[in-house]
This record gives sequence, structure tokens and C-alpha cells, in this order.
Amino acid sequence: MNISKKVMFAAIAIAVMLSGCATPPPKEAIKKTYAVQGQKLELGGTYQPKSKELIITINNEPIMKGTFPPFTPTMKLNGKYKNFQISGDCYFGSVLGSQKGLVGIIAGAVQSGNSKTSDKCDMLVDSKAADSLYF
Repeated sequence: MNISKKVMFAAIAIAVMLSGCATPPPKEAIKKTYAVQGQKLELGGTYQPKSKELIITINNEPIMKGTFPPFTPTMKLNGKYKNFQISGDCYFGSVLGSQKGLVGIIAGAVQSGNSKTSDKCDMLVDSKAADSLYF
């Protein structure tokens, strides 16, 4: 193999490695177990920081999905699992804190002042508080 081919392969390999580093990994919720009507529900979920997509799972089945709109750290999700009505009232401080430049600095300062910097969803099952998922 000549030198120009080696340089090209090395450049491609470096580009592939760097592109993998550019995408932040998904955030996994700390799973919580909630017992209702003799059944155990394992609450969980994932959040994709780049696309701002949130998926809530019950017993590892995705039941609710949403995307945070620009500059909006709150989202309400509703869904069903078997015969249960599931709701999530979510606040993700990282949605605003991840903004670049002056907007991100101001948003981070305001959130810190209001003690709202975490990424969490308060979960309800049949309109009763179940637990909070932290991402």
C-alpha cells in the first residue's frame, strides 16, 4: 500500500472516531418500582440530549415519547400501560443549560437561582403520584 492510501485511511479512521465523540450519549433514568393493584410497574426512560427526545418506559416498554421544543424545559406526557393511565410532568434544566453563548449562561443562572437544574419527570399512575424519575 502506498503512502497516500495509508494517509487517506488514517484520515477516515480519525474522522469516524471524532464523529462518534460529537454525539452525547443518552441519559438513562434511575429506574423506580411502583406497586399498584397487585402489579409492579418499573418506571424508566431515556433522554437524547442532541435531539432533545424523551422516551418513558414501563417494564421496559416505551409508552410515551416527546421532544422538547426550543427554549422550553417543560413537557407533559400522557399514555396508557395495560389498564393504567400514566402521566409524566417533566422539567429538564439541561434543555436550557445546554444552549450556547449568552442564552445558555443566562438560562443556567436563572435555573440555579430557582433551584431547577435537574432533569426529572414526576410520574403519576391513575392520577396518583407514583415517583420521580431522575436522568
